Amino acid sequence: MRQRIVAQSIVDRRAIVLCRGITEGSVHVVKDRQSGAERHGRCGPVIVCSSCRQMLTNATARTMINGSHEHTFDNPHGVRFRIGCFAWVSHCEVVMPASIYWSWFPGHAWQVEVCSRCGEHLGWLFRSADSTFHGLILDRLMELDQEPD
Repeated sequence: MRQRIVAQSIVDRRAIVLCRGITEGSVHVVKDRQSGAERHGRCGPVIVCSSCRQMLTNATARTMINGSHEHTFDNPHGVRFRIGCFAWVSHCEVVMPASIYWSWFPGHAWQVEVCSRCGEHLGWLFRSADSTFHGLILDRLMELDQEPD
C-alpha cells in the first residue's frame, strides 16, 4: 500500500516534519535539513475541528512553546482563549495579513486561522524569523482514535 505525505511543516530552520497517513499507527518522519538524517515515529490520535470533524493534525504534532504546550491568554477585548501549540496542521486557512499587534508570543507575528471546511475560527499561525507554529483553541478541537469518515 502506497502511503502519501499528507502534511508537511517546517518546525524550525533545522527540521521538517512529514506525516505519512494521519490515522493512529501511521508514520511521521522528522528530517534534519542539514544532514538529511531522519527520525521515525508513530502518529498519535487525530485532532479534528469540533464543529465539522475535519482532520487538522495529530497528537504527535503537539509542541512546547515557552516551556508549555497549553497557554491561556486574553485578547485586547478581554476574550480569554486556551490554546495548544502544534508544529503542523492541515485544512486550516489563514484569513488575514500577519500582525505583531498584541502578540502573545514576543517576536512572532500572528494570523487568524479558520477551518477550511466550515469556517470556524480555530486559532492562529505564529511566525518569527526562527520558528513557525500553530496556536489552536483547545475548546474547538476534538481528539479521535481514528481518522473521521
